[in-house]
Amino acid sequence: MEARAVLARSSIQDAAERSIRAGADLLLLSGSGDYPAVYSRLLTRARSDSAFRARVAQAYARVRALKDGLKK
Repeated sequence: MEARAVLARSSIQDAAERSIRAGADLLLLSGSGDYPAVYSRLLTRARSDSAFRARVAQAYARVRALKDGLKK
């Protein structure tokens, strides 16, 4: 998410939100300093936007199913 091409267009928070809305199930943040701002943005959006909240729930379900499948 912190690639120059991404950050040249928008903030890391905007990029993270757009990625989730576009169908990403996971976000890769390599800079630990970016995590709090991204987390806060996504949490605020999920609390205020039911469609975004549903999208996050879908992402969670897919990631959880993958994780559970890898345990077998």
